[in-house]
Formats: sequence, structure tokens, C-alpha cells
Amino acid sequence: MKRFYLILVALVVCVSAFAQEITVRFTGQLNGTDYCRLDSVAVTNLTRNWTETIEYPDTIIVLGGTVGTDQNIATAQGLGQNIPNPFDCETHVELSVSQREDVHLQLIDVAGKVYAEYNGFLDAGMHIFDITAANPQTYLLNARVGRRSYSIRMVNVGSGCGNNIKYAGFSGGIEVKLTSTNEFHIGDNMRYVGYATIEGEIVESDVLVQIQAVNQYITLNFTHYYRPSIETGIATNITNIQATLNGIIIDNGGSTITSCGFYYGTSEDNLSQNVTATANDSMFSYELTNLTPSTIYYYMAYANNSVGITVGCIATFTTSIISTNEASNINTNGAVLNGSIIGNGGTGIISCGFFYGTNEDDLSQNVTATVNGGEFSYTLTGLTPSTTYYYRAYATSNTGTPYIGNVMQFTTLSHEWVDLGLPSGTRWATCNVGANTPTDYGNYYAWGETTPKNSYTEENYTYSDNPETLPVSADAATANWGSGWRMPTSEEMNELMTSCTIVWTTINGVGGRQFTGPNGNSIFLPAAGHRGDSSLYNVGSLGRYWSSSLWSSSLYTDYPYGAWYLSFGSGGYYMDGSYRGYGQSVRPVCVSAQN
Repeated sequence: MKRFYLILVALVVCVSAFAQEITVRFTGQLNGTDYCRLDSVAVTNLTRNWTETIEYPDTIIVLGGTVGTDQNIATAQGLGQNIPNPFDCETHVELSVSQREDVHLQLIDVAGKVYAEYNGFLDAGMHIFDITAANPQTYLLNARVGRRSYSIRMVNVGSGCGNNIKYAGFSGGIEVKLTSTNEFHIGDNMRYVGYATIEGEIVESDVLVQIQAVNQYITLNFTHYYRPSIETGIATNITNIQATLNGIIIDNGGSTITSCGFYYGTSEDNLSQNVTATANDSMFSYELTNLTPSTIYYYMAYANNSVGITVGCIATFTTSIISTNEASNINTNGAVLNGSIIGNGGTGIISCGFFYGTNEDDLSQNVTATVNGGEFSYTLTGLTPSTTYYYRAYATSNTGTPYIGNVMQFTTLSHEWVDLGLPSGTRWATCNVGANTPTDYGNYYAWGETTPKNSYTEENYTYSDNPETLPVSADAATANWGSGWRMPTSEEMNELMTSCTIVWTTINGVGGRQFTGPNGNSIFLPAAGHRGDSSLYNVGSLGRYWSSSLWSSSLYTDYPYGAWYLSFGSGGYYMDGSYRGYGQSVRPVCVSAQN
């Protein structure tokens, strides 16, 4: 936000050699929040019917208690309020001195502890000091100029800058108007109007009328709205298909920003696309997606307030030639990261690889890969099960130009799977849902239910829909193992039977069927039996495994809709369909590893 600097000038009046001293300080404020530098103040004594203009910051008026008095010289000095206030570690203050004086400044807290000091002799004029404060708290800045003392209160909201008072320079002398033909007394009815230059325009403040008293601090309020002042920021987070556009609101023009955003396109003369953003303090941004790789885009920021619209300068960015692709072969402790080089830029690539980690904002781990026909990949190992990893591809050209792809993620599996070499590529889990080893029976589920029960009856069966395939919300494998898993379809169970060599065997004392795929890999399905009512039937001699596919038959009028399942014993194996309320085993297939 643009800041209008505060000018603080003391008008000190001595009505006679024995009269009480009067100090009047003026401050300009714009639109109720910002400090506004005053050009002048028109002072009118309504009681005595005279008007005089005080020019700031170069001159100050001196008024006497009797007409034509010129022997009582007023001091044109004082300590201005710091700008900005509150401040973030660093602020600035102006001190006006009427004649060469010994000056002593102290930065203290409200308890009187001294944090920084300045001592020196200063000539008449306006002097600037830079103040830094280390702690977020309220401070007092005390100034002793000769025999006079001044004090202001300051609020620091930052930390880490250190405590210091540094002399920053001399900003010019003050010409003091020593005489006046106007009579002035405490108790007179006074009228004040300020004038300030705002955005090149002379603006008049609200009129202030009040009775003159000693030691007054007068704030003159200005109301002036104008178009916002903004900048088009640098685009960030640029990938092959994404980029974040940024804009900066330097000044809202004294009025609320009603809308902001960006115009953009692939031609500087045709920024026909428009997106709106939401301003956050003085910043606003928008993430563009679905961009074209290796392409120059032009954009400019805009902002509206009640006065009108302002646009920033046109800026550009170029999308990357690197694409981060979906990870593949995801398992419990590993995955393959994949990337590709788009277009002809790959001819100049000298290195590529991936940044990755478990925090999207901290991809601190780095692996290198080799480009093969525009594609590159890297096999990660030693990962943690059930953990989400973030990664992005990168490359460097022979000219040193870096490229990065968009950030993607994958989650390692919580359980193992086996590739049996099936025609469909389906990977089967090594154990049942609820089991820890291939020979454990695991839990039993009614079709469409995702939690096991103590009893399986018609009365407590809860799933009433009849979908051709169970949705994710009703899939026991997905619900218990996560989105990387689901129950197999009846087609996948048929493929398991027709493509594998199947034998009845006993492993660790548990009977069941071993399925050996075309590639020689095997899975074991224990004969876990099934549950009906509160009983467990045929455990050790029969296996019944649910598919996710609906089975229906007009022959069974009591249960017209059943579900397909794989059934086997020592004598054979087959697909069958029956009542869905039985508690049966679930052997998941892997979804995440299908790539």
C-alpha cells in the first residue's frame, strides 16, 4: 500500500513574556487510515475574524498576543510520528530543529528500558532518522532538543532486525515567519482546513472547528479516491502445463478493490483470455492449467475499485519442455517415477531426473535418470508403506537452462501384490482383507458391506442397491486397504481360473488353492469357509471369495439379486452366484499398480 508521509510541525505561541506557551501539532490522514503529507493549513480565528495560511513543511507561522508583536520568536521544531506505524522491524521519523541544538534520542519500552540511543549536535532544519527494533512490542521514542523534550509511541510487529537509531540525513531548513498582525488567545474559536497534493491533485481536507487550548494535536482528514496502482508480478511454479500468475496491489486508491485478475494469451497483441483472482492483502495470484508445453505466454494484471480499472505492464513466461508423468509399478516400498521431454527441446538435454519427498513443499531428494527416446524413468526402492510421496521431473539443457515438470504424487501400498502374468495385467493381493499372512483366513464380509459382523442374517443385511459392479463406497477392499485396492470383478476371477494352473495344497497346515500364473508366480487362497447367522461353516475344506459383480436369477424368487463369487474345495473350483448376505472372504486386486 502506498504511504503518504506524515509531516508534524509544532506551532508554538508566546502571547507575552509571562504568558502560557501553546503547542499545536498538525497531522494529515487520508481516507481514515493512511498518513497524508500536508502542503499547507488555512487557520481562521472565528472569534477575531482573521485568516492566515501556514505553509508546510518549509515555513511556520508565529502569532503574537497583541497586534504587531514581533519580539516573541516561536520555535519551529518537533518530533514527527514515525512512518509507517505499526512497522515491521524498520521505520523512519523526522525531527525539526529551530536552531543548532544538542539532540539526544532514546528508544525505550513502556517500562523505561533503553534499547538504543543517539547523541549529536544538529543544525536548524528537518532531520531524518532510521529506527530499527528487535522485538514485536510497543516502544517510545524520546527526543530532547536543547531544553525541550518530545515523545512518540511506536508499535513494532516484526522481529530480528536489532535495535538501532541511525541518522539518515538532512531534508532542508525551515523558514520561520516571525511576525503577524493577527491577535491570538487561548479560548478563541478556531477553524482549520488542510491542503495536500494527492496523485497530482490539490485536495482540501474536512473542515475542523474547535476552541483553542494548549498542547493540541490536530488531525486533518482527507477523502480522495483514485484508480488503484498495481504491478504485474513474475510468474512462478512454471511447468509444462501450469503456471501461477502474480499481481501486486501497491495502492488501492483509497477504495476497496472490487475485482482483480489477469488477461493472458499466446500473443502480446491479443490477451483475450481473462481469469479473476482474490486479493490477499496486497497480493493476488491465479494458477493457470492445461497450458501448451514449450510455449511463450503473455499476461498482465488488472484491478478495479469504485473509480475504475488499472492494468499492469505486460510480462511473459515460457512453459517447460519437461512433463512429469504418472508413477507406475507402485508397491509397498517402491515405485517407478516417469517423465518425458516434449517437442524438439530434448536434443539439447544433458541431464534429467526427479526431485521427490514426502512433503510437497520440500522435494529435497534427487535422483538422476537417462533419456530413452524422449522418455526417462527411475525406480525408487526402500520407501515406506502407506505413505504419500510427491515428485516432479527436471532436466537441464546444454545451455544451462533448467526445466521442471509439474508436481505429482503417489501413495505406496499397505499390502503386497503379485504379478501372475495374466493377459489383463491384473495384480492380485497376497492375502485376504483382515489377514496378515497368505495363510490367515482374514475377515468375512457381506456383499456391499465394509465391516465384519458377529452374525449374518437377513434382518441385519444393510446393502439394498443392485449395481452391476460395487461402487467404491461399498467395496470392502477399498474401504479397508485404501484407494489402491478393490474387489475383483467376476471377469477377473474367471481369468484367474482359466489362465492359471490350480492345485489343492496345504501350507503351514492350512488347506487351500494355489494359483500359478503364466509367468510362474503364485498366490494362495486359504479355504476360509463362510459365515451364516453366527456360525462359521466349512472352514478348512471350502473357500468362497466375493467378486464385485452382481448376479441375478429369476429362479430364486426370494433372492432375485445375488452376487458372483469364486468357490473351491479339494474336489474342484467354479464361479457361482447366491444370496449376498453371507459372510465370505475378500481377496483384493491392485489398482495403483496397473500402469
